[in-house]
Amino acid sequence: MIKILDFAKLIRFNEWLDKLWLLIISLVVLLMATGKNFYFEAVAQAAYLFFLLAFGFLLNSVFEKDIDLAVGKNRHLDLFTPGQIKLFILSFLLIVSLLPLFFNNGLAQLYNLMMIILAVFYSMPPLYFKNKPVLGILVPSFLQGPSTLLFLSVSDINTVYLGLIGAIVLAVNIYMQLIHQVRDFENDKKMNLKTFAVFFGSETTYFMIRLFIIIVVFLLLAIFFLFDDFFFSLFAVLIYLIFLIPSLASHFQLKKL
Repeated sequence: MIKILDFAKLIRFNEWLDKLWLLIISLVVLLMATGKNFYFEAVAQAAYLFFLLAFGFLLNSVFEKDIDLAVGKNRHLDLFTPGQIKLFILSFLLIVSLLPLFFNNGLAQLYNLMMIILAVFYSMPPLYFKNKPVLGILVPSFLQGPSTLLFLSVSDINTVYLGLIGAIVLAVNIYMQLIHQVRDFENDKKMNLKTFAVFFGSETTYFMIRLFIIIVVFLLLAIFFLFDDFFFSLFAVLIYLIFLIPSLASHFQLKKL
């Protein structure tokens, strides 16, 4: 039991559990909206996002070890040996590479390769996307949900439904990523990182957070116009709103930079 808790700390599970829930909610909405029986693919997608995020966050902890130590963040790398951590990273990479095979489509493999490259270079020099103001927002926002929905584009799924749900997930991830950068502002500034919040400043960052909240609201309203059943549309909007309440509340609790 202790090892499981240590493992959860190592992969920073609490930092991306909400992204996993957002994908699961979106898959449920798509299953109900389309009437398609892609349950196996949905489970594969949820598993894929779990291991992709575990891979990306653990890699980030390794590459930013010195930065985290300098600002007093404990990423719990000391809970396991360096050899064990390398084994975890390679295992996650192997699983992430194999799961798209279940979709039996060459495009799925191409998507997967793109996601692995983005996950690696988000934290690793020389590209180090995290240290790029705009890409530091877009890359993790894309990886933490919308990227996984791409696998459904190789299936017989209504592209309008898929596009709308993908847009909702992307917009939610962007404003949540901006909120995360606001919380990390002092540490990032101290380490001379060029995050969006540090580079563009407080006014622009808060404006973008509010803009994407408004975009999410309009996208949720679009569900009523694109989905045929009113009660299903209402159900879909309500479960998204229930998920969004904590992050919306945290926005209003943010202190000015």
